[in-house]
Amino acid sequence: MKKRFWSLIFLTVLLCDGILLLMNLGSYRIVTKPLLIIILMLMVLNSTQPGLPPLKAWLLAALGCSAVGEALSFFADQSRNHLMAAGGAYLLAHLCYGFCLNQLRMLKHIRFRVVALVPALTYYVCLIGLLWDNLGDMKIPVIIFGAAVSFMLAMALILARLKNRRTAAFVFGGTLLFITADSLLVLDRYYHPLAGAGVWLTAILGLAQLYLSLGVMNHIGPQAMPRKSAEAMRQELLN
Repeated sequence: MKKRFWSLIFLTVLLCDGILLLMNLGSYRIVTKPLLIIILMLMVLNSTQPGLPPLKAWLLAALGCSAVGEALSFFADQSRNHLMAAGGAYLLAHLCYGFCLNQLRMLKHIRFRVVALVPALTYYVCLIGLLWDNLGDMKIPVIIFGAAVSFMLAMALILARLKNRRTAAFVFGGTLLFITADSLLVLDRYYHPLAGAGVWLTAILGLAQLYLSLGVMNHIGPQAMPRKSAEAMRQELLN
């Protein structure tokens, strides 16, 4: 119930963020963009047991790095340093998501399969090959970023074997949406401008982070309910 409540709040803010983008009111998005990640972090903290097990720590780290990246992205057009800082935060977010999914794999005792790297590396090589001539001095950063994204995809493909089909769907779907957003971003910037790319990126990336959070949270555990005192239980029986 708590996850549904937070999810509805998240989707409402995501819709508002998209409307601001469509209305060319980008300056107001300095509130809505970071707020989206903050809502997801609050959902994780409020809907799971106290403490910081590795799975929860990696998820919160990924969301935290995403929040920093969202904040820095508002200044990306001001200088190359701001752009690189935002890219670095997003890179750390992807790595944290990859380690989070790997932690879930180990938690569920799923064997690592090298074959899962094949589609991930195929995607990686094709995308870099398409963009190579247009990357200029951004070749190395994009190569590193692509490797982190491919790592995420490989982990998601391995987790497709989870017995909990709901988790598998959320994790795999969220990762695919994440990769779709990343691909649209680099294609729009380095290959050919895409009509309405900003709106699509906002929607896809928002849903990706929501799905990944929901999928991972299924295995962190619900928040423990406070135990009722003996007197409170006696009063309930009397009533």
